Amino acid sequence: AAIRQSIRQTNTTHETITQFIEQARLYRESGALVSPAEGNAAARYHQVLSIDPDNIIARQGLDEVVAELRAQVASQLRAGQFNAVADTISQASAVNLDAAAVDDLRRQLITEQSRIASINRLLSEARVHVADGFLTLPESGNATHKLREIQRLDPGNAAAAGILRDVAERLAVVAREAWQAGMRRDALEYLDLALAIVPGETEWQTLREQWTSEGKTGR
Repeated sequence: AAIRQSIRQTNTTHETITQFIEQARLYRESGALVSPAEGNAAARYHQVLSIDPDNIIARQGLDEVVAELRAQVASQLRAGQFNAVADTISQASAVNLDAAAVDDLRRQLITEQSRIASINRLLSEARVHVADGFLTLPESGNATHKLREIQRLDPGNAAAAGILRDVAERLAVVAREAWQAGMRRDALEYLDLALAIVPGETEWQTLREQWTSEGKTGR
C-alpha cells in the first residue's frame, strides 16, 4: 500500500510538472513572459522548481525568458518606450526573475534615458549657438561641436544632421560675402569650413576651385 501510494504521488507530481511546463510554453508563445500576474511563463517555471528544484527544463526555460525579455526591452528602448520598459522591469522583479538580469535591464533603461536627455540638451544648446552666430567657434562652445557630440551619441539623428546642413550653408553664404568684399583669405576659410561639414557639396567644391584659380591669376 505504501509503495502504491508513493507511485501515485510520483505520477501526480510528474503530471503536474508536465502541465506547468506546457502552460509555460504556451505563455511564451503568446508573449506572456512575466505578465499578467495570474498567468505567465516565468511564474509557471518557478512553480516547477518549487516542486523539483533541479528541473533542467524549467531552469532553461527561465534563461530563455530572460533572453526574450532582453530582446523585448531593447526594442522598446529603441522606440523610446521608457514607460513600457519600466513596467516590464517591475513585472520581471515581481515574478522573482534573476536579480542580476533585472538589475541589468534597469541599468539599460537608466543609461538610455540619460542618453536621450543629453541629446535633447545638446540640441537645445546647438540651436542657441546657431542663433548667436557661434557656428564653429569658440572651441567646445559652438554649434558644430554640440552637433557632432549628438552624432556620437546618436549617429542617425536627423535633427542634428539638418542643423549641421544649415550651419554649413550659413558658412557658405558668409564665404561669398567675404569674397565680394575682397576678403579672399577669409572667404576661402569659411568655404573650407562649410566643406569640412558637408564635404560632398559639388557647388561649393566648384566655387573653391574657381576662387583658387582666380587667386593664382590675380583677378
